[in-house]
Amino acid sequence: LMSVKKWYSLILVFLFIQLNGQFDSLAYYLKSNINDTLKYRRIERLIPGESNFDLRLKCCDTLMAIANRTGRKDLVAWTYFETGTTYYDYSKYNKAMSLFYLALPMAEDMNLQRLQSKVYNYMGIISSDQGNSKKAVYYFRKTYEIAVKLNDKNQQFVSANNLGVDYNNMESPVLALHYLNIAEKVVRPYKAYHLLPS
Repeated sequence: LMSVKKWYSLILVFLFIQLNGQFDSLAYYLKSNINDTLKYRRIERLIPGESNFDLRLKCCDTLMAIANRTGRKDLVAWTYFETGTTYYDYSKYNKAMSLFYLALPMAEDMNLQRLQSKVYNYMGIISSDQGNSKKAVYYFRKTYEIAVKLNDKNQQFVSANNLGVDYNNMESPVLALHYLNIAEKVVRPYKAYHLLPS
């Protein structure tokens, strides 16, 4: 009798796991009867957890269709960024940069500072990885300036640290030390509470 109960419990757990996955998928959200903005937000949350490149692109394509259908230019700009990060995650840097170049002017026109900061940061990372520290410094300085305006301590730390590294690569030790000191000042309160920004 106990073994039957165990098998019954295992079957229920298995079914729950299977059904739960169906309730958190692109197909489920496409069929769901919710408004486009909510649908956009839910599909957007699927992207970082999706490991399959083609499925991530399908999610991005779906986001763009929803953004265009709603006529919301802010969602179009964010979708260019999301698609760009997908290409970045799969080391397709030229394609990623072309999408970031589409997102950036839209973000600037609509004063979407958080999006601008994210785009500049990725452009800086790509430029740095490709050995173009001069261009990377330009993008990281933009990221840092926006982070200060937004009082985004995590991004201040990251961009100041990146500036320090790239100024060092450019053999500008004074500027490198300046930005590394800024990064240290930003992170110091977090260190006291073991809350180092990621």
